[in-house]
Amino acid sequence: MNLDDVLVRLRAVLQVVDEDLARLDTVLATPVAATALAPAQWKSAEVARLAVEESSRLLEEWCSFSAAVACDWQGKALLAESVGRLELAEQARLHAAQAEAEKTLYENENEAVRRFLQHWATQVTLGSG
Repeated sequence: MNLDDVLVRLRAVLQVVDEDLARLDTVLATPVAATALAPAQWKSAEVARLAVEESSRLLEEWCSFSAAVACDWQGKALLAESVGRLELAEQARLHAAQAEAEKTLYENENEAVRRFLQHWATQVTLGSG
C-alpha cells in the first residue's frame, strides 16, 4: 500500500467523522433545560454523560495526533526543500496544512462538547422521585 492509498482511506474516514461531528454540533447547540431526573433516569443519563466525556478524551487524542502529523509533514517539507525537491516540499506543506485544519476541527468540536458537559453539570440534577 502506498502513501496515496493511505491518504485516500484517511480522507474517507475523516469525511465520515466530519459528518458525525456535524450531527453532534446540532445536538450540542441545543441547551439542556433545567431538569431533575428520577433515579432510574439518572442512571441511564449518567451512562450517556460518561460516553460524551469519553468522546471528549478521544477528541483530545485526535487533536494531539493531528498536531503530531502536521509537525511530521512540516519536517518532511523542510527536508525536501533542503535537498532541492521543491515539488515534494510543496506536497508535504499541503499535507501539513490539512493536518492543521483537522486539528482545528477537533479542537472546535471538543470545545463544544466541553460546553455541553458544563451546561449539563449545572442544569441536570438527581431528583427525589
